[in-house]
Amino acid sequence: MSRRALIPVIAALTLLAGLAGAEPATISIDPRAAGKEISPDFIGLSYEMSELLPEKDGRRFFSPDNAPLLGIFRTLGVKSLRVGGNTADRPTIAMPSHADIDNFFQFAAAARVKVMYTLRLNEGTPKPVVPSRSGAGSKETLAPYDPAADAATADYVLGHYSSNLECFIIGNEPDHYYADFASYKDAWLRFANAITAPGAKFCGPSATAGRVAWSADFARQLGHDPRIAFISQHEYAAGSGRIKDVEAATQKLLSPRIEATYEKFYNAFVPAVEQAGLSYRLEECNSFSNGGAPGVSDSFPAALWAVDYMYWWAEHGAAGLNFHTSGFPPGSRARGGMRYAAFVNANEGYAARPLGYGMKAFDLGAHGRLTPVTLGPTVEALRAYGVTGDDGAVYVTLINRGETSIEADLAPATAFKSAESIFLSNAQGKVTLGGAAISEDGTWNGTWRTLSPANKIALPGETVTVIKLMN
Repeated sequence: MSRRALIPVIAALTLLAGLAGAEPATISIDPRAAGKEISPDFIGLSYEMSELLPEKDGRRFFSPDNAPLLGIFRTLGVKSLRVGGNTADRPTIAMPSHADIDNFFQFAAAARVKVMYTLRLNEGTPKPVVPSRSGAGSKETLAPYDPAADAATADYVLGHYSSNLECFIIGNEPDHYYADFASYKDAWLRFANAITAPGAKFCGPSATAGRVAWSADFARQLGHDPRIAFISQHEYAAGSGRIKDVEAATQKLLSPRIEATYEKFYNAFVPAVEQAGLSYRLEECNSFSNGGAPGVSDSFPAALWAVDYMYWWAEHGAAGLNFHTSGFPPGSRARGGMRYAAFVNANEGYAARPLGYGMKAFDLGAHGRLTPVTLGPTVEALRAYGVTGDDGAVYVTLINRGETSIEADLAPATAFKSAESIFLSNAQGKVTLGGAAISEDGTWNGTWRTLSPANKIALPGETVTVIKLMN
């Protein structure tokens, strides 16, 4: 070890509240205390299974030819892709054909993402369905659904695309149609045991937040099975999106008190997961359920929440988060879709929503090992996270959730030769990161601003700042 490596490396950020006479706060980060690595595939998206089906004109959302979608996946740092949702178990919607699966996995390979693929579990009576999600085409009738159908799909996927498959999920939110964990477990084993293809791995139970205890039960009762890759669970952090008071819902999303909700949720299943020696992932999550809360999930506060939410779960050992969203081929429909979407289709590609910008801000500072950050005295509106990067730099992410501006003095130790910063902000209704928007083709050309050690940094209200300290 070099002598330089033995020198204590402490970066201090002295934060002065905007009001005169306010007590200064100090953020300290020590790269020597860097701990657990953030999973390289932490950033993920979740889609409905129906989005593998073709449009009326035959075009597909998930296609290796969808260059703007590939572009925005790469820009946002998406490394994990889950398909499932309610449509995975809905008898009135066809399961993807081999052609649908081919296009989807060819897209996944081009995007360099790992896939969590949901197999049908709901054993409801089959009904007439249409083979495209747009409702076009002649009607077909599905054969009675049974474990053999899942086995056939699994055989095809593993036989052609095993290198991009993370795991199979059997059933989406099975607590909707099984009365208790015992009956679900019996069905799950029956379907899983029918899949005999070598290398098949599973994750589950993918239950609703209201049945988070099922994840603990799954870990205790099935966690010893070598086929289990990890525990997957759903969460919508702020509850139902059917709200009328936008201001109250926004305050709920940004309030420090929401962390108590995270903590309670974590305690309900993670200890059992860890005891089983497994990892876990929130493979369907977002701000509010039911497509999101209007005026909140689709507004800038969702970006501030997303950065904080991702870091909170990273610090608590999650292998990653997959934000549930929606998508269509460029130009195929009017812009819209789910209110909590990371991006929506546009004429030339995709228009990033606030959630997408939050994902990108996290991506800029979250590749490496989590590094403890101390803040004192506490500034309620401010959240701070540290990462010792894979590139040797140290990253500090500051989230000012309040409306009041904060002045920051950057005072790094001598081991750091230079510093840069980049801001995520919403100026006059225009969201930018590093002074630039994410283009419809998925590209982004934001820039870091060079800082000297003595520079004061203004942290305007409702902004995210990522600071990069370099040797």
